[in-house]
Amino acid sequence: MRLAILSDLHSGRYARFESLRTDSAPGVADEALEDLRERVLDGSIGCDYLIVPGDMTEAGKPEEYECAGDALSQLQDLFSLPRERLIVVPGNHDCDYDQVPDGYHAFHSNAVFSELAGLGHNSLVSDPFVSAWDSDELLLVAFNSAWEDTSPTASHHGSITLEQIRLLRTMIPARAGGVRAGEGLCSPSSSCRLSAPVAAP
Repeated sequence: MRLAILSDLHSGRYARFESLRTDSAPGVADEALEDLRERVLDGSIGCDYLIVPGDMTEAGKPEEYECAGDALSQLQDLFSLPRERLIVVPGNHDCDYDQVPDGYHAFHSNAVFSELAGLGHNSLVSDPFVSAWDSDELLLVAFNSAWEDTSPTASHHGSITLEQIRLLRTMIPARAGGVRAGEGLCSPSSSCRLSAPVAAP
């Protein structure tokens, strides 16, 4: 099984690649994306799942989600993946802090991301901010540790609660022979912290 992990697109006015910018300012030409396309088409690389662990956008704005959704849909088509094999985990940049407490409104309003949100168990953009994807090949669980952030200027260290960890335990099914594959994604990745001490369940 092959996993492709692509993070920190930061679609918006500061995006590095031109195709991810939402303004008219020039960005870097998309040579890397073109190189990726060529390698996929000639069979050099491929993937069975495309995982995007955070910061699809710069500031969680509708136009940024539109741009990011188009880019991810193109990558999904390029890799010939069904929608359920495109997995996104929001990061601290994917919340619109001007709209808190409804900071993920643009996520829900975008056709691509609202569909993706319905493919996981539970939700990463509303309580409990934990989700899981389970198939015969892969068990993947994810936390949106930016759920507690409420300010665009405050430090974003991430927060995972004891209740989320307990919920996670119920999401991991008992399997004969153990879990074949698993991955925990914590986004944003910089210094996540537990908001309660870990104790035996």
